[in-house]
Amino acid sequence: KLGRLVEAAERYLEVTRMTLPADARPKHVDAQREARQEREELLPRIPKVTLRVLGPNETVVAQLDGKAVPSALLGVSQPVDPGSHHFEAAAGQAQAEERFSVAVGDERDVVLRLHLASGAPLTGSPPPKGGSAPPPPPTDHDGAGADGGSAGPNAQGTIGWIAVGLGGAGVILGAITGGLAADKHSSLSDHCPDGRCAPEWHDDVDAYDTLRPISSVGLIAGGVLLATGLTLVLTAPSDQSQDDQSQDDQSSDDQLSVTVIVTPELIGISGTF
Repeated sequence: KLGRLVEAAERYLEVTRMTLPADARPKHVDAQREARQEREELLPRIPKVTLRVLGPNETVVAQLDGKAVPSALLGVSQPVDPGSHHFEAAAGQAQAEERFSVAVGDERDVVLRLHLASGAPLTGSPPPKGGSAPPPPPTDHDGAGADGGSAGPNAQGTIGWIAVGLGGAGVILGAITGGLAADKHSSLSDHCPDGRCAPEWHDDVDAYDTLRPISSVGLIAGGVLLATGLTLVLTAPSDQSQDDQSQDDQSSDDQLSVTVIVTPELIGISGTF
C-alpha cells in the first residue's frame, strides 16, 4: 500500500516506548533516542484531514477507505497517509461519497452533504425563498482545487521517503532486539554449561529464541527498504520533467504499487512504477 507514513510513525513510537533496563548499553539508549528524533521529523510530513458530514439529525455511519470512522472523530483533525482516499457516509435513506487526494504535509477539510435519492441535499436548513437549495461543493473530480491545480508531489519520491522511514524503523528495531538477544545469550552462556539450562533459565531461553529472529528480520528488511527508498528518491524525476510529462504521470500514478516481501526464504521489495 502506498504512503504508509502513519504506520512508520507508529513503529517509531513503539520503539520509543520500549522499556530498557537500568544498565542498558549506550547503543540501545542511542537507538531509542534516534527513533524519537526520526518520529518527530516524520510527524510534520503526515497529512491531516477533518471529515465532516452535513445532513439530518440521525445516526451517521461514515467510512474512510472502507474502515469505520467513529462519530467522535467527525469534525476532528486526524492523520492519514498521502495519496487517494474514499470518504462515504449515510444516515437513513440519505447518503453521499467523495474521493479526494492529499499530499505530504497537507491539511484539509472534506465535507459531505447527504442526499436523498431525488438528489436534494439535506443540509439541516431550508433552501432560500424563491430558489432551490445550493448545489453541493465540487469534488476533486469536477476540476482543480483552490490552489489552481490538482497535481500532487512526485509519486516515486513519496514512495522512496516512505521506504526510508520504514527501513529506518526496521533497522532500529533490529538493533535494539539484537542487543537484548546478545545480553540474553551472554547470561545463558554463564549459567548453562554444555548448552543445558536449569528449569529456572527456561524463560530466558524462550526470550532469546524470540528476540533473535526479530532482530535478523528487522535488520535485513530494514536495510533492504533503506536501500530501495534511497534509490527511488535519488532517481525520482525533477519538477521540470514532471511538468513535461504531466499527462503520462496521471495515467501511471494509478498503476503505482509497492510490496514488501518477508518470508523465511526471502526478504525483499517489489513494485511497479
